[in-house]
Formats: sequence, structure tokens, C-alpha cells
Amino acid sequence: METPARQRWLPWLWLPMLAGGLLVTWLLALAADRHGTRVMGHVLSEQHRGVIALLDQRIDQLMVTGRLLARPAPASEQAFRVRARQLLDQVAGLAAVEYLQIASHTQRLALAQAPGNDDGWPSQFNAWPPPMQPAEPAQQYLIVRWVEGDEHLAAAPGLVADSVPHWQNPLLRTLGQGVVTATGRTNLHRNGRHSSALRLFVPGSGDALASLVISPEAWLQAVLADNHFGAVEITVHDLSQEVKTALVTLPARGETLPAQALRSEFLFGDRQWMVTSTPTRAFLQQSGADLQPPVWLAGLSLTALASAGLALLGRRLRQAWRHRELAEAQGARLQQQLDNRQVEKSILRQALINSEQRSRDLVALSGGFVCELDERQHVAYLSAQVADLLDRAPTDLADQPFQTLVAVSDRGRFEATLQAARREKTVSRIDLHLLDADDDPVPITVRVAAIIEPLSGCTGYRLTGQPRET
Repeated sequence: METPARQRWLPWLWLPMLAGGLLVTWLLALAADRHGTRVMGHVLSEQHRGVIALLDQRIDQLMVTGRLLARPAPASEQAFRVRARQLLDQVAGLAAVEYLQIASHTQRLALAQAPGNDDGWPSQFNAWPPPMQPAEPAQQYLIVRWVEGDEHLAAAPGLVADSVPHWQNPLLRTLGQGVVTATGRTNLHRNGRHSSALRLFVPGSGDALASLVISPEAWLQAVLADNHFGAVEITVHDLSQEVKTALVTLPARGETLPAQALRSEFLFGDRQWMVTSTPTRAFLQQSGADLQPPVWLAGLSLTALASAGLALLGRRLRQAWRHRELAEAQGARLQQQLDNRQVEKSILRQALINSEQRSRDLVALSGGFVCELDERQHVAYLSAQVADLLDRAPTDLADQPFQTLVAVSDRGRFEATLQAARREKTVSRIDLHLLDADDDPVPITVRVAAIIEPLSGCTGYRLTGQPRET
């Protein structure tokens, strides 16, 4: 009996199946590679935004640092040096701190005639450039009065600051408008040593200001070190300074793709800086490369199984149906598990919302207030009930020392209560008086609990306050 033509082709059906399986696998691998590239593009964008946020935060910290040094004015040179040394130890990349103040011509003559009796005033007023020469007579002089830090980067005491050409415009804006300004980066060569620095001028009290001498490379590297991926190059440029040389470049390992770079501008003082994140080819292809092996493995395996099934025809066909049934059953179980997880998630979310509302209601019903302090004992959070008790708005007390609310006679006991809560890791109670908006004492019962973390130790305190009868 002649075999029908349709049946004669059955043994060769595995060939088109093999070719089709390879083609589909290749298309899936290509799609996985493109998807991986898009995913890594999102990762790069998030990392880039994190770098910008971190730089903005550290710049704000620098400005706060300068204001702490300039306002209020240091009482003496020794007080300035103590505060300046603390800042130098805290801020990486801060090379020196200078205190600038205006002096009159009459004061200059008095200092020249009787040096050493001026509470830290330099007896000689010098003008830029080096070697320093006595400054030309003028009605008043903006003098570098005190200096602390790297002597190679700091200005010499007695230097007339506005005689330095690239300081003049920033100093004029700081003194005239009371804003924080910055200079461009300058390269210095002293005693065979090459270094670069820029200055951040911060307005101070009256006719004084503080100057933070920053090594841009060291400061930027310290800020970006923890946010630098080895596969992403990070470069920072000063757009206000018309030079192509970057302030700092954190190189990447591998071939970079400038066409895929992300760029964002931000302010450093009054200068426009730009940060560029340039990925490497390996970074963008990382996710796709991770997906390639499983895609090819799955595709080739399925192709081989399908081809073998066609070669064996009926005997393997029943096995394929069985495998399909098992796969569908497993998919149904997984879908059921997913549905269960979604239900659990909805229940937990509603419970969390209810718990939060319950906590807010309990605080409101208790008639007291809730407060959280950071490790410096400054107010990090204060509930709205404090307005009823102390006639003070919570926003007015944000980031203020809580000690200022405690009556002077109770501050020692309050500090002892904080230490006891921290040491014994229990809730401590104290009856004291808090000051309202008119500085009248209000009797309050305060309970304190220290916030203890295994690695960081004590990171702050949580307090509750209840009015009490006197």
C-alpha cells in the first residue's frame, strides 16, 4: 500500500521546526537584549538623579558650614581657629578657612605704628599679585584677617582680598547682595607644588564674611565616591568658567558611550556646574547579557524537544500533551498564588492605613503632643497638638534645639533623663515646665525613649508630653 504523500513528509517536519525554533529564539534574544538596554537606561537615569541630589545636599551643607563660621562673628582669633578646625575635620576636601573683614585707612595706620595690639589684625596690608607689595592707600580695605588650614592654598593674612582679580565680582555680590558666591577654579604653583582650589564666599555679620577654600577634586571625589558605579563615568564641569577641563572625572572601566550620556546643571554658589554620567557599553548591555543565556537555553531546549516530538510522532505527541497539561496546571497554581498575594497585600495595606490613622487619633485624643529628636537633640518632628499647649507652631520649632523649650531650672534634669533613657534603654518620665510663646512655664509630664540602632547606636529620642496640674 502506497504511503500517502502527506505521511511521507512527516519524518522531515523536524527540519522546518528546527529552523523556525532557531529564528524565534534569535528574535526573543534580540528583544531581551533591547529590553535589558532600556532597563539599564532607567538605572543610569536613577543613578544620575541620585548624584544630582547628593551634590545639592552637600552644597547646602557647605553653605550652612560657612554660615556657622560667619554668624555670629568669632569673638577672637582663637575662637575662629577652634571653629575652623572643627569644620576642616568634618568636611573632606575643605582645605582652608579664611575670615575677611573691612578695615579703615585710619585703622591701617594705627596697626602699622603699633603692631601686635590689634586682637589678631595683620599689621601689613598687602596687594595681589605675589610677591606681595604694600597696598595702595584707600578709604577702606577688605582684609584677610584670619586663616586656618592648608598654607599652600590659603591666602596670607593681611591680603587685600579685592585686589585679587578673580575674587572681585564674587566679593562684590556677597557684600552688596548678601548672597553666597563662588570663584572659578584656579591652579596654584607654590614651592614646586601644584594644586587647585576655589572659594565659596559666605556673608557674615556686619562688614565680615567667611571664605571656604575648597579643593574641587578632593571634595567632589569624597562626595561622589559612594555613588560611583565602576561602569559609569562621572564628570563635573564648571560652565561659568569657559574651559573644557573638568573639575573632576571619575573614570569608568570599559568603552564609554558619549551618545548615551546624561547631563544636568546645578548651582554651586552662584556658578553653574554640570554633571555628566556616561555609561559604558558593558553597563548598558549588562542586563541583556544576563538574559541571553537563559533565553537561548530555553529556546534551544524547546526547539530540540519540539523537533524530537515530531520525529517520534505519535509516541512523543502524547508526552507533549501531558507536559502541556502539567505546565498549564502549574501556571494556574502560580496564578492562584499571585492572586492570593495580591489579596494579602491589599489587606496589609489597609491594616497599615488603619494603624496610622489609629495612631494619629490616639495622639489627638490624648491631649498631649508627640515629638522626635535627632542625635543633636534638635526637633525632627513635632505633632500639631503642641500649638494648643505652648501656643507655638510646629513649623517654627523644626530643627530647633528642644532644650530651648525647657525651662532653665529643668534643663539639667531633662538632660539627665535623656541620658538615663539612652543608657537603660527604657522609657523615662520627668515632670518639668516647657516655655510657651510668651516664655511662660507650662507644667508638662514628658516621657522619653531613646532610638537605638544595632550599628549606629543612639540616633535620637522619641518624646510624649501630657499637661499636668501644678
